Amino acid sequence: MSTTVTKPKPHPWDKHREPLFQRVISTVIAMIVTHTLFFYWWPRNGDEFIRSLLFAYEDSDRQILVDKIRRVLRVLCICCYLFLIKGVIRPNNGRKGMAQKQLNAFFNGVLSVITIVSCLISSGIIDIYTVILFVCCGTLGILLGRIHELLHEVYGPADE
Repeated sequence: MSTTVTKPKPHPWDKHREPLFQRVISTVIAMIVTHTLFFYWWPRNGDEFIRSLLFAYEDSDRQILVDKIRRVLRVLCICCYLFLIKGVIRPNNGRKGMAQKQLNAFFNGVLSVITIVSCLISSGIIDIYTVILFVCCGTLGILLGRIHELLHEVYGPADE
């Protein structure tokens, strides 16, 4: 007596499901690399490593460079955690054109910009007041554009 076991047919939407491992593997690899660099840099004296690479710098300049690298690595570790949390909590529906997929792309863009700006601020390339100025000017520009559109809708085009 032979019985054949048939597998249940998968639901048509199951082919678009992304497992958790697939959603977070690149973030986990980036986190491992970043944390390895951070923990290699932190307990050991980063000044010795910099001294071997940048022998032309004076001791005070070397210490400033070591502190900047520590701050940048700390920011990168925090941003890796943010990307990992985003990958874990996002839905696993990966169908094309889905709102969740578009929201994921939006979050990736926002977190990437936050990471870049944070690294630039922590390394001292950009001053925090410059970022505040850009945010205020951008917000003011968006606000004035919306006011202009509202006035254009209410009063019509301006006759010259």
